[in-house]
Order: sequence, then C-alpha cells, then structure tokens
Amino acid sequence: MRIVSGKYLLFGFLFCICSCSTLKKSLNDVPQYFSEESEKQKLISDARYCSQSEDYENAIILYNQLIEKYPLQGTYYTEKANVLYKQGQYAESLIYLNKAIELQDDNIFDSYYLRAEIFYEQEKLQEAKKDFEKATELKKNCSSCYNYLASINSRLYEDLQAIANFKKAIELDPLITTYYQNLALEYAKQNLFDSSLTFLNKAIIINRNKASLYFVKGIILYEKDDRIRADSNTIKSLKMDPSISELLLTEVYHSVMNNKLSFAAHLLDMGISVYPTHIPFLIKRAEICEYKRDNTCAIEFYSRALSIHSAETDWYLKRGKLLFMEQNYNEAIIDFSRVLESQPYNTEILLKRGYALYRLNNSEGAEADWTAAYNQGDNRAKEYLKIYLKVEYP
Repeated sequence: MRIVSGKYLLFGFLFCICSCSTLKKSLNDVPQYFSEESEKQKLISDARYCSQSEDYENAIILYNQLIEKYPLQGTYYTEKANVLYKQGQYAESLIYLNKAIELQDDNIFDSYYLRAEIFYEQEKLQEAKKDFEKATELKKNCSSCYNYLASINSRLYEDLQAIANFKKAIELDPLITTYYQNLALEYAKQNLFDSSLTFLNKAIIINRNKASLYFVKGIILYEKDDRIRADSNTIKSLKMDPSISELLLTEVYHSVMNNKLSFAAHLLDMGISVYPTHIPFLIKRAEICEYKRDNTCAIEFYSRALSIHSAETDWYLKRGKLLFMEQNYNEAIIDFSRVLESQPYNTEILLKRGYALYRLNNSEGAEADWTAAYNQGDNRAKEYLKIYLKVEYP
C-alpha cells in the first residue's frame, strides 16, 4: 500500500487585500509612495496569495518579477519551483530548485525537500534518498523526511533501515497515525505480524475514527490467517467510510497481480456485502470469476451490474460471450443483438450470433449475419457460409 502523506507545506499563507483577478490589470502599477521594501513585500504577498489560490499564471508572473529584481535570493526560485510542481511541470521545477540550492540561502531546506519529493514521484529513489538525508541534516526534527526515507528504504529492500526511520518519524511526531500504519505495513512485509498489529493498535488508540487503520488491520489479519477478525475489521472500515472502497479495489488489483485470486474474490465479497449495488465491485468480481474460468459466476455478477446500470454495451458483450461459451444460445443472442445496436459492423459478434442462430435452427438468420460479416471483409464468414449452409461466395 502506498504511503498516504499530504503535500509538505513549503510556505505559509499571507493574506492579500488585492484579488488575483485585479492583478492582471495592474501587476506593475505600484504606487510611488511605497518604499522598495514594502514593494518587495507586496510582490511576495501577492505571489503567495495567487499560489495558494491556484492562480498559477499570475503567481508565475509575480515570481518572475521577484527573481528579476532579487536574483540572488533562492527563496523565490524555490517558491516558483513549487508553483511549477503543483502543475506537474517537474523538469522546469527542478531547474529552479537546482538554482536555489546553488545560492545556498536560509530557506535551502525547502529546496532540498521539494526536490526530493519530485525525485520520489519520478521513481528516482536514490536521488530522493540523498536529498531527504540532506533535509534531515538541515532540519533534524523533520518527521516527514524520515517517513519518506523509510518508504524509500522499504522499496530498496533496506528493511532494517526502513523500520528504524519509521520509528524515528514516530518519535518526532507521535500523533501522526500514518507513520504507525506505514511501520505496521513494513513489519507485515517482513511477516512480523504481531509487531505489525501492535503499532496498528497504537494508531487506533490515537484516532479511533480513521477507517483506513481498520482496513489495514484487516489485511494484516488475513495474512495472519485470522479470517474472522479480518472480515470484521474490513467490514467495519467500509461502513465507517465509503471511500475505503477505493483502497479495497487497490488491494484487489495487487492481489490479482500476485495471482491471489481467491483472496481478491473474498475481499470483493466483503465489499459487496456492505455495498451490494457498487458497480466497480460487481464488475471486478465478474472479471475474477472469468480469470478462474467460472463462467456461471461471471454471468451472475455481470447480470447484477446490468440490473443496476443497463446502458453499458461492454458488459452485454462480455456476458454474451460467456453465455455463448455455456451454449446458452437464446440469451447470448439477446446480448449480442444489444451490442450490435451500437456496433452494427462488429464482425466478431455477427459471426457468433450467426452461429448461435444456426444452432437454434435459424439458418436464415445465420446466413444474414454471416453475409453481413463477409460484406465487411471478414473472410471467416465465407468459410462459415460454406461449411454450415453450403453457400458459396466467390
């Protein structure tokens, strides 16, 4: 499970009596009675206000003015880099962060921290590790730095160091439950389930209303093969917070990738027991049935999804193919006909519906479908017509 951590707040909010919309009209219209220092403070205040207000266009304009007027102050390079980072412009952000670090001013911690975050998101783990380590040298009480470092250690299979850094993060900020959760997951990764549950329970004592803690506890209990308690915690988390559904689907995805199909199916069954009409649960459950070659199961869950949302052509297509494989030709024809309403030139479905009609002794309908497929350039239809209906096409 990926670490859940908020964006590090680089800069405090400064109120500005001037709205960003008015800045476009008067960015350079500073009254002459302002001193140079007050003009500078106004530019800083306006730039930060625009950044906080997500008016990034004006924020960039203002930071450009600050950098032009005060080219040796690294803070403004870092703050502009942060605006670029918020817009996903990582390469451009790094250019300004490198310049800020080169200038070595009083706010250099922010520069290293933000650059480390960008490296982390780019999966450049060694570079991120180096910058977070530098950040901890500059600010020894940075708990989030140690949390990030622990995550990097974990991903680099530096297990002992990961545990040490998660514990350091907790020591520095013992009320952040995310740190306990991450440490619990690290212990679980190393099959140290009792230690894992100890830290999760500590987190729950701190915040009994955080649903994700119960969900993670459920996952660890599943790993420990304590199914009854695991189910109880999973269901509790889902009832506490519907957004846990997304965490459940993520865990299902990873379970499928690791070929743990039965576990993935069980998690979805828990989800469906709480939210029986949640379409993503029903469709993913149907797909897992397909992976397990249980066509009857897959048909059931596609049918349940379609009873809630009947406009999804792709589900009719998938159910129709499954019905066809089960030789339930009457119902397969109904689903194929629904698909062909929106995809009249889908030759694969024309061939299958034609064959289903043929098996139900509707040779006229079969010939019509296969001829339509042949006219669309699918030469398989020519063979079908020849083999089953003795119809020859040049």
